[in-house]
Amino acid sequence: MVDSDTGSNLADVRGELRDRLGIDPTSPRQILRLADLGVVLQTWRNGPVESLHAGSGPLSDGDMLRINSYTTWRVRGITDRWWREVLRQSGAGAAEGAIHDEDFEILVMRWYRWFVNPSRVLPGGATLRDMAGADLLELQAHVDSTLSALLKLAKRQGADTAVLFLAVQGAFQATQWWGHPQWTRLVDRFVVALDDPTDAHWSSIPSWRDRLPPEPVEVVDRLYLRKRLRTAPWMLRADTAEWLVDAGIGSMQVVDDRA
Repeated sequence: MVDSDTGSNLADVRGELRDRLGIDPTSPRQILRLADLGVVLQTWRNGPVESLHAGSGPLSDGDMLRINSYTTWRVRGITDRWWREVLRQSGAGAAEGAIHDEDFEILVMRWYRWFVNPSRVLPGGATLRDMAGADLLELQAHVDSTLSALLKLAKRQGADTAVLFLAVQGAFQATQWWGHPQWTRLVDRFVVALDDPTDAHWSSIPSWRDRLPPEPVEVVDRLYLRKRLRTAPWMLRADTAEWLVDAGIGSMQVVDDRA
């Protein structure tokens, strides 16, 4: 669910996004980039999908790496098309103005239709219906309840506030996801660590790097791996994605060197 507690100072929230991530908090488009992550996290990742991933569920860690990045990319495309329409209708000045509630409702409905579509295809070729099986209705109900709560928040506090709360979710809970502002640096840091068994990344588990299975061909080609991780990790092979998760890409820490 989207956090609807608006007691915190919104100026402080915007300042934190600026100071910690270099985001321009007055730019609706930059905030929307983070909101794309937030809506995927809340509507997709933090629902019945987690049950399909945990334990003996059909979704492996590698599956989640590919599916989550793909979902973020598709949601970003929906948001981008919507935003271009808003700019055409409202003029270039809308890029620095408030997001109108009516426009935001259109965006949420487009998100909803895509998320619940049982025929949409996931990385690997399965449809949402195939993947979810008997949990499809529960997954669709979660999407409905989450986005309904988001619209209620927008009605009470305004669309800008609803988008900002999604952005905060994306900014601080999806820090190791494709689409996050630090993802490119994370990938570069990870690829460097692959060739250095003494790198601090491997320090939490004795002989972690040495105990990994042989590298898949897509990992062996470091240039290809860096480019694919940066641009489209959902296009990696299944064995590559599993290997990367085993190698800790999801726990890679990036030192903030902007100071």
